[in-house]
Amino acid sequence: MPKCMITGCGLEIAGFHIHGDLWEDGNVWIFNAVGEFSETPHDLKIVSVFDDDHHNYFERRNVFVFQKLHSTLNDAAYNYLNKHEDEKY
Repeated sequence: MPKCMITGCGLEIAGFHIHGDLWEDGNVWIFNAVGEFSETPHDLKIVSVFDDDHHNYFERRNVFVFQKLHSTLNDAAYNYLNKHEDEKY
């Protein structure tokens, strides 16, 4: 069963950003996006997908599914998930 990990998070793919919530299901991230992609990030916590050819994620109706090994968390998202929120980003 997927578990919501971060509400109010950003997804970055190929330099474009979208706002939403980050969910976890085993070795997979699920990102439920709201709105449309823009060139500027909306959030401090960001997960980035490594994707040059659009092969590392599945998207349907603004829900993105991708393996954790094809992504990275920025410091703010990593610290939040690992309970180090007091550290500076």
